[in-house]
Amino acid sequence: MLAPLYLVYVTVQHIRADDTRTRPQLFLQPPDEIRPHAELLVHQLERALGYQPFPLGLANEPVPGRCVYFLNGGEPSLLDALLGRDLGNLP
Repeated sequence: MLAPLYLVYVTVQHIRADDTRTRPQLFLQPPDEIRPHAELLVHQLERALGYQPFPLGLANEPVPGRCVYFLNGGEPSLLDALLGRDLGNLP
């Protein structure tokens, strides 16, 4: 998908005392402690590049006729197709 859109998201993963990790969690609305950093990023994306926010109302929009490897059947949403299942691989 090529469009002058951006999506700010946060992934959180905790490392336990025994060095194991929790599953990454994805937040489309940054938690309060990260929000100032996200707002700075948003300001830069909009001012410097002219990008607009990805409309979250489209996040669960079905994408008919597309195969997303981790879905065993079923129709993927737009964010399924764009982000994927393994949140640990998100940049």
